[in-house]
Amino acid sequence: MLEEMLPETMTAQEAESLLHRLLKRCKFEPSIAEVMEEWYAIVRENRRPQVFRPGTAQTVPQRHINRLKDTRQALLEGRPIEGLNLSKELIRFARSFFPEISLPVIERNRLEISNCMTDRQKDLERKDGYMTYMKLNKNGVITLYMSKIQ
Repeated sequence: MLEEMLPETMTAQEAESLLHRLLKRCKFEPSIAEVMEEWYAIVRENRRPQVFRPGTAQTVPQRHINRLKDTRQALLEGRPIEGLNLSKELIRFARSFFPEISLPVIERNRLEISNCMTDRQKDLERKDGYMTYMKLNKNGVITLYMSKIQ
């Protein structure tokens, strides 16, 4: 009966642990319910998260600490944080049009650039002869337009 109730994947260490717990608990032969109760207790204990034990401290470069302090201060002041919402793919796509574009300009025009990326994908799938392009004005504002492919 116990062979059917206990898992086939039980390790030798788990079986030994179960045996020691049953020897401490029972004076006489344990009942099936007692065996299963101890087994479930072992399973619960193994599922508990481990207690954090701090290891050796690692030194963090001062530039990382300064960057974190600047980011925290910007958040407290309500200023935008440069590059926070930018994926590498978005930056790469924007720089394929405008190689010298800065991160703050990309951040400001994030929605237009993102829309151009998705429209470009659709344009390539449709193959109807039109393509979405971006234009950057002197004030750093990007506008989208469609153009017929020659």
